[in-house]
Amino acid sequence: MQRYRSCVFNGDLILESLLLFVWFHRVPILALDYGLQAMNMAVGQAKDQVHDQADELKRLPWEFTIPEVNDVIVGELAERGEWIVANIQTNSAWPVKSQKVMYRGESFFIMPIMRGYFPAVAMKVPNGKSRAECEKLMMRFISNLAWVEDRGLIVDGLGGGSLPAPMGREKERGFSICEEFDLSYFPEPASDQALLALALMREGRGLNHPAYAFLSFFRVLEVAFQNANDRVAWIAANIATVRGFQVREALA
Repeated sequence: MQRYRSCVFNGDLILESLLLFVWFHRVPILALDYGLQAMNMAVGQAKDQVHDQADELKRLPWEFTIPEVNDVIVGELAERGEWIVANIQTNSAWPVKSQKVMYRGESFFIMPIMRGYFPAVAMKVPNGKSRAECEKLMMRFISNLAWVEDRGLIVDGLGGGSLPAPMGREKERGFSICEEFDLSYFPEPASDQALLALALMREGRGLNHPAYAFLSFFRVLEVAFQNANDRVAWIAANIATVRGFQVREALA
């Protein structure tokens, strides 16, 4: 099943943030004396759609081949220019195939899992744009990718050069892999609040430190409701709808 999410900032994103930090930290939420009030402001409605059985028949992970870096930097990725490369730490599966994605009129390349190198997202700086503009756009792209794929993605440094060379790392095995991302749905939220909420959600999901993850999730709630009384009222009204592993125990 592929999940599709709209680009309207509504209560679902807020509820997901609430669920995630409850699940991570087992904290009685009402004791925080903070809450939420339902409103449409950010990315967040999940819809499930069942694919045909044929769509579910994909290659198994052990049938994939993890490429070498020289096998990845070919075609458009081998064109010289001013490249920006975001090296990605992942906590879930990453593709073994390169993918080109158009986002806000620019080309982004998802560089696959490679032996001895970080997986990455790359962009060649186009004429008329500065590197700073492209780095900002790239971070928004990565947050959007994390939302669509329902995962956390931590950027372990930005690099670049005349070719999109990712950063090296000492890892040859133990990868979690997939063939490619299904990016048939890739929204482009315009609201600054929605973009900030996506970035915070991406960060919180990717962090392995519970306290810092907690802060990222809670900041999503603060983006939605800047007034503490509004947060208190919304949590009190909606806390009973939160579902998930050990959520009931956490709230007891």
